[in-house]
Formats: sequence, C-alpha cells, structure tokens
Amino acid sequence: MDTSNLIDPMIFEDNASQNHEAIQEELLHCVKFPGFPNYKLILKTNILVILTCNLNLQAGLSNGTQLLIIAIHEKNLLCKILTSSRVGDLVIIPQIQLNQEANHV
Repeated sequence: MDTSNLIDPMIFEDNASQNHEAIQEELLHCVKFPGFPNYKLILKTNILVILTCNLNLQAGLSNGTQLLIIAIHEKNLLCKILTSSRVGDLVIIPQIQLNQEANHV
C-alpha cells in the first residue's frame, strides 16, 4: 500500500517564498481546490482505478478508462488496461504535477 500526499510541497513563483514560513503544512492538508483530488491518495496493488482525464488517447488512456494497478513505484504506476480498445495492455502512469492558478483559488 502506498499513501501519497498530494499538496506537498508548495511551489512559489516571482520570489514569493518569503511568505512560505507563514503557511503551515497543516493548513495545506485541509485545503480543497475545485477539480483536484483530496490531500491523501491511498493506492494498493491489485485494485481498480479509473482515469479522470485523457492522458494518451492512442495508448487507450482516456477519461473513464479502468485500470488494474500491478505495481507501485516512487514516480509511476504500472497498470493493466481493463477497458477501451487496448484491453490487457500494460501501461506506465507517471506522476503528474497539478497546478492551481492563483486567480482561481
């Protein structure tokens, strides 16, 4: 089983890091952005996951594709496609950095 913290660390642009100390990590853990997953994501091998965005249409990785997690690595997941035109194919799902635009918070 692997637990990933989805909001650590914060990335600052334009030398805004002087305010970094004022933002406590606990606050980051309770922030919820529209369209973003919750703070903790718990994954296990041999469980079903469903893609919520198009990653690679040619590889069969589109929104709604069902995958079986085969192996969990530090920066990616090895999965088997259970639906779409590529049923049975093994694919690597990389870690994806999510960025929330400041004007949408």
